[in-house]
Order: sequence, then C-alpha cells, then structure tokens
Amino acid sequence: IEQNIAGSKAQDLLAHKANTLLEQLRKEKKIARLAEQNGLKLDETGLFVRGAGQLPKIGELQDSMTRGIPVSAQNPIADKVYKQKDAAYIIAFKSSEPADMTRFEQEKDTIKKQTLSEAQQRVVKKFIDGLKAKADIRMQNLGVGES
Repeated sequence: IEQNIAGSKAQDLLAHKANTLLEQLRKEKKIARLAEQNGLKLDETGLFVRGAGQLPKIGELQDSMTRGIPVSAQNPIADKVYKQKDAAYIIAFKSSEPADMTRFEQEKDTIKKQTLSEAQQRVVKKFIDGLKAKADIRMQNLGVGES
C-alpha cells in the first residue's frame, strides 16, 4: 500500500511540476532556457510523419497517437503535457519539412489502397459493433457433461 501511495504521490508531483513548466513556457517561449533553469534534459525527436504510431526517441505517448500532437509553426507549444509510464514530456515545435512530392507520386496508389482498406475495416467494425449492441444472447445449460 505504501508503495502504491508513494507512486501515486510521485505521479501527482510530476504532473503538477510539468504543468507548471508548461505554463511558464507559454509565457517565456524559450524552452532551452527553461530546461536549463530547471535541470531538465532537452532533446529533439527529429522529423517524423504526422500521425506516426510512435515518436522517435520517445515512443508512443498516451493520448497522442489518436489525435496527433497539435504543434506547428503557428502553434509551437503543445496544449498539454504528454505522459509515458513514469515520464512527462512538454513538446514544442522546432521545424518542418515539406512533403516529398516525387515520393508521394510513387506511393500514391499504395496510400489510396491503404486508406480504402482502413475505411472498410472501420465500416465493418462499426457494423459488427451495431449487431452486438442489438443482439440478445441467452446462455442455456443443457446438462451436457453433468453427472
């Protein structure tokens, strides 16, 4: 119980400190200075594709992969702190790279097929979930195997 309480308190302190730093960053706009002042590690993920399943050097963050991380040149600081196990991340936009149109043209058909397949899977899942919601399942013991 003590370990659970200590872990819970540590998570609460981490969340509070991270949210305080995020608010401070929104005011000051200088992430390097904020990290240095607080003895924190500042690192770059490097470029990654929007909607990627995982971020380089970080991995998968809670709640980030379903909606992505809303940062851009116009909105350079993430709207919230992102968590992963026992770590918290404040994410800020550094730069972007335009799409490689040559590569896009080469992969366009594959992307279309993948998108269509994903859409079909969502429709089938929604249909099955609807059937399950309407189903009236009754279990009946027929006495098989009883002695």
